[in-house]
Order: sequence, then C-alpha cells, then structure tokens
Amino acid sequence: MEDLNAAVALLYAQAPAGFVKARAALVKELKAVKRKEDAAEVARLRRPTKQAWALGEAVRRTPEEASEFFAAVAALAEPAGDFRQRTRALRAATAALTEATETMDPGEATAALLATAADPAATDALRLGRLAEVPAVGGFGGFGGVGGVDLGSAPDAPAPRDAAGAGAEQPESAGGSESAAEPEAERCRQWAAERERQEAEARAKTAHLAGLEAERDRTLDAEDALGQRVEAAQAAVAETQAELDRATGALADAAALSAAAQEQLRAAVEEPG
Repeated sequence: MEDLNAAVALLYAQAPAGFVKARAALVKELKAVKRKEDAAEVARLRRPTKQAWALGEAVRRTPEEASEFFAAVAALAEPAGDFRQRTRALRAATAALTEATETMDPGEATAALLATAADPAATDALRLGRLAEVPAVGGFGGFGGVGGVDLGSAPDAPAPRDAAGAGAEQPESAGGSESAAEPEAERCRQWAAERERQEAEARAKTAHLAGLEAERDRTLDAEDALGQRVEAAQAAVAETQAELDRATGALADAAALSAAAQEQLRAAVEEPG
C-alpha cells in the first residue's frame, strides 16, 4: 500500500457500522508490511458519525457539486471581492450539495454543511474524504451574521434602500418617514427572531443526534471488543485441538511401536534354542 490517504478515504467510505472492522483490517495490513507508525495513526481514527458519513457520501457521489462547494468556501475566506455575491454563491453551492445528501433532511444537511464550511479543519477533512464529526452548530460558525449576511435557510433580510430611492418615496414630513420605517424595522426584528429560532432548533437537534451517535459508537465498540475476544478464544481452542491431535497421533505411533517390540520379543522367546 503506497497511498495511505487513499486507503483512509476508502475506509471512511465504509458505512459507519462496518468502520471498526475495516479499520482493524487496514491496521493489520500496515503492520504486516512493517509500517507501525502508519498503523498507529489509522488505529486512532474515529468512526464517522451518521451526519459526517452522509456528507462524505454526498461529496463522493457528486464531485462537481462538491468542487463548487469547496470553491465557494475558499472564495468566502478571501479578503477582496463582493462579500454578498460570495455568500450567495456559497448558499447556492450548499443547496446543490444538500440535494445530494440522501440520508439527512434538507434543513439538517444545510446546517451541517455550513457548520463544516465555517471550520477549516473540518472542511479539509470533508475534502479528503475523512470527516469524522460535524462541528457543533452555533450561528453557523464564523460565517453567521458576518457583514449582516445570514448563510442559513432563513429568508433574506429586507435590504436597505439607497438614499436617492428613500428621498423619492418617503413623504416630506419627518413623522411620515418614521411611520414608514416602523413596519420595515418590525420585519427585520421578526426575521432575526425566526433566524435565531431556526438556529436554536438546529443546535438542539445536532446535540441530540451527537448523543445518539456517541451511544451507538460505544455499543459498536463494545461489540467489536467482544468479537475480538471471541475470535481470540476460538483461535486458542483451534490451537489446543491441533496440539491434542498431534499428541494423539504421537501416542498412537508409540503404541504401535510398543506392540511391534512386544511381538518381536515374543518371537525371540519362542524361537527354538
């Protein structure tokens, strides 16, 4: 095995239920070729959560959509350019990749992708096909609310009008201006409240799913450890049986030699002097 990264990517392509067994096989293969450090690194790899595996599957199955998503994430990190245009590009790329995420509901997939996009290490892990866990959702990481732009699923906030448009549309009196601004301010407050509610629901759902995933991982790890002990016991029984078979064969050979010796002795005694 030359490309360890490719081997690890194949390992994470396994369904979570088969990860531990596949990881043990890879560790054994690396040890067989004296790559102890690589084997130790693989042994430390964590089983992917259901969410992380689903995102990885979407990236593997739709490379074009995944490429656009990673490009949009990289573009958003650049200091220059139209920030709003880049956030729209990320939203579009996220929506396309969300459609390819088959085992998660769209809202959950969108929140998971944006949380991953906000974490550079998680983004790199997803790109390499070895994401083990989706980062915790909290305002969608470093992106939420940046520059007044929300990357979540909430509708766009009302855009402020330019000075010329405001002057043309508003009445001359100051009281009329204040009256016109009040409904728009209320819409902004409602939008912000709805966005906060959606983010709170996403955080609660992510925490609940993480707890379920951790419990499942503990159960599967216990099953895997029990399976390894059973295999070791079966190997010991097989070796003991082999030893018993060898001992039985040796005993049979010794009995045959003894019988032959006794026959020879009896023949010598009975032979006429």
